[in-house]
Amino acid sequence: MPEPTLTVTTISKLLAPLAGELLKASSGKIKGILSSWSASSGLKNAAKILIRTEKVKTIWSPEKEIPLQKFYYPSKIVVDNHSSVISSMNDLPSGNLVVEGIVGQGKSIFMRHLSVSLLSQSEITAIPVFIELRTISKKRSLSETIYMHLDSLGVSAEKEVFSYLASSGKIVLLLDGFDEVPEDQVSEVLIELEMLQTKFQDLRIIVSSRPNSGIQNSRGFGVLELQALENDDYEPFLRRLGIDPVKRFNIIEAIEQSPANISGIINTPLMLTLVVIVYETEKEIPVTLAEFFDKLFSVVFTRHDRLKAGFNRQHFSGLTERRLQELFSAFCFMVIKGGHGRSLTEHEFNVSFDRALKCTLKDCEVENFKKDIIKVACLMLEEGIDMTTFLHKSILDYHAAAFIKNSRDKRASSFYANCKSKYRHWEHVLAFLESIDSVRYNKYFMLETLPVEMEKLAKLVSEKDDDKLIEYIGAKHPKLSMGVKNYQFEVFGPMSPSAGPLQRAIDDAISDACFGLLEAALNDNEIDRAIAMNRTGNPGIVHPSEEDVTSYMDIYGMIKVFGAEKLWVKLKIVEAEFIYRLERSRNIVLQDESQERAFEELILEGFDYEEYM
Repeated sequence: MPEPTLTVTTISKLLAPLAGELLKASSGKIKGILSSWSASSGLKNAAKILIRTEKVKTIWSPEKEIPLQKFYYPSKIVVDNHSSVISSMNDLPSGNLVVEGIVGQGKSIFMRHLSVSLLSQSEITAIPVFIELRTISKKRSLSETIYMHLDSLGVSAEKEVFSYLASSGKIVLLLDGFDEVPEDQVSEVLIELEMLQTKFQDLRIIVSSRPNSGIQNSRGFGVLELQALENDDYEPFLRRLGIDPVKRFNIIEAIEQSPANISGIINTPLMLTLVVIVYETEKEIPVTLAEFFDKLFSVVFTRHDRLKAGFNRQHFSGLTERRLQELFSAFCFMVIKGGHGRSLTEHEFNVSFDRALKCTLKDCEVENFKKDIIKVACLMLEEGIDMTTFLHKSILDYHAAAFIKNSRDKRASSFYANCKSKYRHWEHVLAFLESIDSVRYNKYFMLETLPVEMEKLAKLVSEKDDDKLIEYIGAKHPKLSMGVKNYQFEVFGPMSPSAGPLQRAIDDAISDACFGLLEAALNDNEIDRAIAMNRTGNPGIVHPSEEDVTSYMDIYGMIKVFGAEKLWVKLKIVEAEFIYRLERSRNIVLQDESQERAFEELILEGFDYEEYM
């Protein structure tokens, strides 16, 4: 049964008791501010802003905002190896949380659902403050973004008011898309989040992010994993999209008959929706990932026209579909190269376009290109006066990868060489290139970076020296420590961003092993000893049983007291995995070189050099 539609009148009435409670407990300047906000007009204005969170544009409906309740398919999270459907904020575990999911898993929609769930109850106990973290910039910090949101609600943009609301526990911060925080702002946002947790013990913070973005290792956050879609989810999900029964059957049958490399990735709401879009036009599912995304561009670019007999839409840019796709891929690459992220100001859009134009030698005006991408292809949308946003970040990442895939060898090799020192910046693009540009990815990236790092890891594992292990981890993560309260784990971190796929695997191994070390503690005295050895600069308090006191043990203390056997086992597993990956990379490159030699021999077979002398 669908949820009742939210209305401004309903929300403003439900906000009134909460506003009255906040007003009653306030004093002085804050009381004056909340007094005007608590009036009927103030609450109606707040309700108008809050209700916007429920209306979204999706890749299924890119031209019109629709309410979440019309298409939302309940997300599931994994807790203690069990999946649970989350109907509202009340179904989540307590504490501050990171909601983790891969590309297209519906993190943003889930976060909006959580926000709306706070407004859909018979009593509003907390005000959702929904922030898209991609809006953070050098000019606008996380705190300033939060203040701006509160100001839009009619409360106040003043620091004192936020402090009062945060201390009261009557607001919930829903911070969407940590992985979309500009790279040069990540450290600052992590510091702000740590400060907010320390200062406001009753403030609930929920953050969504792709895996391995840095927030997962921050102190004070539990990590929840969104569960992938399974075969049993296809039919009810497609029903929520409004697909008729016959089409639902045909689509599900086509997925079941598709190759494993395609059916295996149809495990997110985005991918299933894209499959529907492509299938409705092509009546089949492409057999490779690259072909799938190439088809998708063509389908979304012309899907409106194919519904109208005899109609052929004029491209504003004057470019053919293929030329426009080449320009769009170059544009996406330049967007990421410029560090602009998913949302672009007009200036950022124009700069990225100019750079793309120079390297593709296309003849096109920026406004015409923008019209084709926004109004015809619907791959981007306009937000406000000065912002243009990609419909989904995977569209940006894939087409940036396609630009490299379709580039000549010299340009591609230069790009891969640059990625050695900028892995975090290009990480999601590289993930696509691993499958669509496999030979050059392995030749110029994996084989140029892995051997040296593997040599260091192999030397470390073979020597199995605990002091060298402490030195190795400390050099990469100098502040890494584990916090305990009442002899129970509470927080872990911080860890520096991984510098490559091997370092990512090593960091995961360190995290897993550290939790294992704590579980292996024989008694509280051992934990006291480990804390007392703290060398990271965190206070080593020797009495963690004290109420509301968090004490920290670092790698040195943990290894010296509990031993490092669990760490050595984990690192040995990582070494074995990457020996295999390194060998696979070499085989891919060798096979390509063998094919090239065979081709050259066939071309030269029977060729008479003397005839041309």
